Amino acid sequence: MIQERVILCGNCNKSVPVVDVKYFAKFSGGMPIAMCTSCRNNLKLSSIKKKKPEVIVKELRKIFLCHSCGYKFRFNVLSSSKIKCPFCGKADRIAEDSEDFAEKLVRSI
Repeated sequence: MIQERVILCGNCNKSVPVVDVKYFAKFSGGMPIAMCTSCRNNLKLSSIKKKKPEVIVKELRKIFLCHSCGYKFRFNVLSSSKIKCPFCGKADRIAEDSEDFAEKLVRSI
């Protein structure tokens, strides 16, 4: 009579045959733990279900210019926050940047 060797799953603490166990690095930098087949499948399914972060399209980040201090900055147009200059903090004299304004500013100096 041959006995199967069993080992405890590091995730669910069930006794499972050694054949069904694989070592898996659950946390980055941590020690690998022995995981049974069902725990590995659950882990794979949960990682698939995670929502990927939304990527901000560069066209939505327009260039604005503060007329108070002359600071140029980018701002996401779809953002729920109100636009204000990150340098001086004023929100009353903000305009979308145009080539004409830059040329006028250089000529005035």
